[in-house]
Amino acid sequence: MAAIYAAVSGCLFSFSGALFFRGLERGPVSLVSPIASTYPLFISLIVVLFFSAHLTFTEIVGIALIIVGVSAAAGLFNLERGLRKLSAGLKLALWTSLVWGLGFATLAQAINLSNWWSSGFIELIFVATFTSLFVVPFMKHKEIFSYLRILYGYKNIYVWLNSLVGLLGVVSIYMALSKSSSNGGAIPTAVSSVYPVITILLALNRFKENVSRSSLAGALLGIGGVVVLSL
Repeated sequence: MAAIYAAVSGCLFSFSGALFFRGLERGPVSLVSPIASTYPLFISLIVVLFFSAHLTFTEIVGIALIIVGVSAAAGLFNLERGLRKLSAGLKLALWTSLVWGLGFATLAQAINLSNWWSSGFIELIFVATFTSLFVVPFMKHKEIFSYLRILYGYKNIYVWLNSLVGLLGVVSIYMALSKSSSNGGAIPTAVSSVYPVITILLALNRFKENVSRSSLAGALLGIGGVVVLSL
């Protein structure tokens, strides 16, 4: 059963990746990224409703703080009313969040039934297979996307650095999920959802971008949510 959960999670992560990249393409990126990162909300609902997991009040508050903080950090609450309509990009971001939630929930179950390294190995195999067979053809018709560009990407040092950092993150989340059986993986995935906050802080420091006070407040709120989850 663990292998089935791991395989399903691999297919879900591959599909959600395609949705996420399409969402970023449609934009706006500043909204697609934080909306897609609200997957802990779906994970919490899934593991509680279907896998009998339990969340404490403190954990619920922490997850809520992260979601609100990430949204505020991206300026979601500062938009004019006319810009709040769900564009194609935002719809794809919501679907990404849902599929990511399903993927993390099933992966957590696989790890709880087995171990993180075997479940992770199976999941990665299905990510690669599903991506090659379905995701690449799904995006291939785009003029800017081709197998030749993929091969060219291997010559880019930033692609390699991104892959190494991503691999470290994947292994870390596997290990974190293996130690969160009581909450069905909701807590470590909630912590992982703060990447838009980190992006804003790095952009402020490295690229000298102008960030509004509300965005900074949202970033701090998201970090506060992580602190709450660690209590």
